[in-house]
Amino acid sequence: MAFGTASVKTNQTQFANKRVTYGTLKITNSETGGDITTGLSNCEFIILSSPAVVTGNPTFSGGTATIAVTNPGADAYCQWIAIGT
Repeated sequence: MAFGTASVKTNQTQFANKRVTYGTLKITNSETGGDITTGLSNCEFIILSSPAVVTGNPTFSGGTATIAVTNPGADAYCQWIAIGT
């Protein structure tokens, strides 16, 4: 499963012992989920802005978060924030 248009990490910062990265994501009309490469070594938590409607819980493998979303019916753009190490 992969998003047709890659997720783009736009910046990062650090709070105490956690790194925070964030970026943008385009979900096209027919997509129902995919991978977000966060740039972290170990992603522990991810937040997506509206209009992405996440179904179920994301799964994490290293710095990648895999999410399932409802079919937006049209191209949808959202932002994401990932927290980890």
